Amino acid sequence: MPSPGDILDGYRLTRAIGRGGFGEVWLCQLEATREWKALKFLSSADLSQLEQELKALIHYRTIIADLNCPNLVTVEHVNQTGDGLFYVMPLADGPQGLNTQDAAWQPLTLAAQIAQRRTAATWFSAAEIRAVMLPLLEAVRQLTAAGVVHRDIKPDNILFLRGRPCLGDVGLLTEDAAQITRRGTPGYAAPSWYLETGGNPDMWGLATTLYTLISGNNPDKVGRGAFLYPPQGKASVERPAWDQFHHAIFRATNADAAERFLRFNDFAKALDNSETGSPGAATSKTSKVLRRLTAIVLCLLALLGGVEAFRQHLHESTRPQATQSVVTATLAIIPGVTLSGSTLVIKASMVVITDSDTPGHPDKASPLPQHQAPRDKVDAVDVALAQLQQKRSALLKERESLHKQFNDSYHAWMNPPDPKSMADRKVAYEKFAQAKTRYDTNGWQENEVLKLWQKIKYRTPGDTAEVEELVKAIPQRMVEIMQHGEKD
Repeated sequence: MPSPGDILDGYRLTRAIGRGGFGEVWLCQLEATREWKALKFLSSADLSQLEQELKALIHYRTIIADLNCPNLVTVEHVNQTGDGLFYVMPLADGPQGLNTQDAAWQPLTLAAQIAQRRTAATWFSAAEIRAVMLPLLEAVRQLTAAGVVHRDIKPDNILFLRGRPCLGDVGLLTEDAAQITRRGTPGYAAPSWYLETGGNPDMWGLATTLYTLISGNNPDKVGRGAFLYPPQGKASVERPAWDQFHHAIFRATNADAAERFLRFNDFAKALDNSETGSPGAATSKTSKVLRRLTAIVLCLLALLGGVEAFRQHLHESTRPQATQSVVTATLAIIPGVTLSGSTLVIKASMVVITDSDTPGHPDKASPLPQHQAPRDKVDAVDVALAQLQQKRSALLKERESLHKQFNDSYHAWMNPPDPKSMADRKVAYEKFAQAKTRYDTNGWQENEVLKLWQKIKYRTPGDTAEVEELVKAIPQRMVEIMQHGEKD
């Protein structure tokens, strides 16, 4: 191995800043320009690894010349000596406030950032996570399009250059072939069963890297309920985004090849909250609806204020019939709003403004329903709503137990006692598939009960006949809903 002060092809070595299983990374300076660079040196003691790395470098430099991707680390210089192979790369960013020559300076990797956040007050935001993962997905997409696989994607091999996340360490890069040898770092390297079912090792590497990025945990804990969130806890994360991220991880690492993402673009779309149908997009749509509803409410409040002024005028006017005609004519142009006597009626609203018959309270507002239903029918509706709410609560309670079974079975399938035993893995997968079916069925049942409750709860006033039919049909509909799981 080289020593500090050695000069290799004009690059003066300063000190080692990283060590791996096959070599060392050195901080060096190009003497001609005084630029700081990173130099990786591999000893000739392991000729097979040296040959693999040299082959990967030649291939990588050939294809990267045709790619326009700022998130792939470039290789600027390659050479061999009697002692081994070395190549030069741009120097990554370092810790803030430290000079490159400081002994404590180290290259900034994603692994280093994750380690820092484990003891910080806050974890990464959803925006920060997307800012890391989306450029990496694009970089790997380009490598895949060029016909190669990286095979060693992990937080340690993701560097930051001028703030950009970049994929480095291409020593295991190889051509994408029908049979790919399992290589890489345990946990982040795709398991044999995944590769044997057509899985892309880089898809696995990105999914497990995403898991570590959102939870701070190693990939061996994927799918375990106790390890879904970072050390700061569930309350520290943006839940819709985290659910979105975990769902993407599950799809990317799915045992069923048909359920996996077909392309890296699909993986990226599953993470990007601008995509239609994602939790982020749903939240955005909800916000728009809420803003519109707020505007409507404000308009109604302004309208009510104007009507109150008219109402006062009705009391004071010596010509109430004429004044009321003016009010009625004015309100006629507003859809859904009418005036009955001195009562303002707003469609689908339970709040009205009316003159009170109570002596001493001429200005008191009285909340009355627009349509009054017989008491026995109202009681039947209330009972039906209570029964549906009770059933939904029971399903949600059952869901907690099913969620634990789902996570436990997923972990058992991902980490079998004997990874080489296909029989054990098949049994574990069958248990996982059963748990997933029960969990999904429960979610469907709860959603159907909720929709039925909402249909009755938010019925159109006056549609008593339709409500009666709904209430009568509840027992049969509940049987159908609960038998859904038995049929499947």
